[in-house]
Amino acid sequence: MKIRLLGDFALERDGAVLDLGVKPPTRALDILRALAVAKDHSISLEKLQDWLWPDLDGDQARAACEQALHRLRKLLGQADFVIQREGKLRLATDKVWVDLSAWEARLKQAQTSKTPMALESALRDFPGPLLPHGRLTNWLMPAAERLRSQFIDLTGRVAAERAAQGDDEEARSLYWRALDFYPDSVSISKALIEGRLAQGDAAGAMAEYARYERAAKAAPDGEPSPVIRALLDRILEPGGKTRRAGER
Repeated sequence: MKIRLLGDFALERDGAVLDLGVKPPTRALDILRALAVAKDHSISLEKLQDWLWPDLDGDQARAACEQALHRLRKLLGQADFVIQREGKLRLATDKVWVDLSAWEARLKQAQTSKTPMALESALRDFPGPLLPHGRLTNWLMPAAERLRSQFIDLTGRVAAERAAQGDDEEARSLYWRALDFYPDSVSISKALIEGRLAQGDAAGAMAEYARYERAAKAAPDGEPSPVIRALLDRILEPGGKTRRAGER
């Protein structure tokens, strides 16, 4: 079985996408998602119950968990994908593949090899953020933030290498692709604006800032970073007009 968490959520069994039905069993699938992001794909039943049924007391939470686990095994069609033993649940890693773990393992291998081609390949094959079309609950946030940081750092590293080779267009293309996934990224927008400024392209820098400002205002915090705004002080006069090229 394959569990895909990056980009659109999907389950595959024997090479075919699993039909989750018109009304997928949310809590049953949450058990699978929790196991998929957990360290070593293992989690205690007590912690799982605290995560998924925080408003229920001990007996009620245990009963709800048992019911959801039964539904999950029925949905998967094979009981041994999820193993219960000694108060813990775990994925049978010899039978279950998780895209998040696979991509992170590939990234680690590329970083160890320090081969630019391997790093760029891992970057281009990034499927997307963790469950971008669903609500990220507290127990999913650490994995989502870790993945975001890894991808943005990788983008910066590969794009900087491209820029150092004189391929500024390709570097920008990589940065823009990263913004498709994480539009409010401060570090990516900062790199784009600094790149434009280094080329004396004030109009381009302003366009990149406008793009970032729209994304930042749409984000939960709703405020652009002062770090990004400070970059614009290099090219704006006190009245807000753009300085001509060559002016300081």
